[in-house]
Amino acid sequence: MIASRLGSLQSSAALAVGLVLTGVSHSVAPSKPRNWMRGTWSIIMRTDPTRVRIGSAQILDVVNGLIVTYDYDDHRVKAISRSGSLVWETGSPGLQRGQFYNVSDIRHDASNNIWIADPIPRRVTIISPAGAILRSYDNSPNWWRVVPRADSQLWGLDPNQVTPAIYDTSGRVSSRPSFSSRLSGLELPSNNLTLTPGPRDSILVTYLWSDRFVLIGGDGKNPHEYRGIAEQEFPSVVRTPRMIAGKSVTTLQVDSSSQRVTRSASWDGPYIYILQYPKQGDIDTSSTVDIYRSGTGAYVASLALPSRALAISVKSDEFTAIVNDPTPSLCIWKWKEGSKGTAKVTR
Repeated sequence: MIASRLGSLQSSAALAVGLVLTGVSHSVAPSKPRNWMRGTWSIIMRTDPTRVRIGSAQILDVVNGLIVTYDYDDHRVKAISRSGSLVWETGSPGLQRGQFYNVSDIRHDASNNIWIADPIPRRVTIISPAGAILRSYDNSPNWWRVVPRADSQLWGLDPNQVTPAIYDTSGRVSSRPSFSSRLSGLELPSNNLTLTPGPRDSILVTYLWSDRFVLIGGDGKNPHEYRGIAEQEFPSVVRTPRMIAGKSVTTLQVDSSSQRVTRSASWDGPYIYILQYPKQGDIDTSSTVDIYRSGTGAYVASLALPSRALAISVKSDEFTAIVNDPTPSLCIWKWKEGSKGTAKVTR
């Protein structure tokens, strides 16, 4: 089991893991190289493109044994079984109810209903575990990320804001955690972030352009900010004046020399798993997952996945992933630890 293996990697002085986010607000990333775990991967499932067509997928959620994803080619939400079969699909391209335009997040609630954030039509659609559209919240804030909570509220991110908040379904903010000036002062587009659910309505905040991450308890108070092992800071934003249709506008873009850092994340009990974005010029076919303690934000170890992944979801020693080599597919890998401690995995 990964959890037991990771436990053996901790020093005897490590703080106990709990749902209360303990420790200092800012951790110092280790200066040592990555601590690679030794072990082997086995394939539990990989979808067959002749049976399940996935044109373009970048986000996923695992819902009561089903892998739910959104296909940007045909604008349909699709649920895949652990055997690799298509269980159901719903939706069509468009802006009306029951249609999808450019889904930005998929998360399930305590009843395994699936929440689909679609920012352009300003709609969150709720789908049952069987694939039926139950209801939608229209004319809501332009939620880009959503994580439903057990108290009938949700964690949401409006792209006009740089920090997430707890909302009711009408769009009213009930609580907005106070981040440090370093994170609350981010400029578009360097504030691109993802919300990942944790236990008891807590969330993990990760950033596309930095390996900084934030852990927030379910009460929305006292967020704890950490730096990842790569110590990658946010890039500068370049402002470019332009004339468009006779009007003077200023476009914003991230410095072209910058590299994306974090692609996806998963929170499984005492550990969080952060999938790194492949570096420019990196030609190997693996993906790096850095593992941290959810109680303290301390770095633990790293894993090299068997294929480059676009998104991951981790449960115990199983990794569900979207891969694209050479065609898009969903897969489940199982990790088995080695017998001689930790070592860098041969790539």
